[in-house]
Amino acid sequence: GFLIDFDLAIYISHQTNSGSSHLTGTYDFMAVDILLGWSPHTALHDLESFFYGLLWMCIYITPP
Repeated sequence: GFLIDFDLAIYISHQTNSGSSHLTGTYDFMAVDILLGWSPHTALHDLESFFYGLLWMCIYITPP
């Protein structure tokens, strides 16, 4: 697969938000802290979202 949606991407050294006025992403895979508004977005939240996506694939995708 290819990652092609760079509309809201930012450089790692960038210290502010992407510029979006709302939460972006798939609700099911978003980090809990971000959904509840408990903390600002960090790279750890990206890792948590990746884990949720990986977990979803392991559960729902069956080999042929």
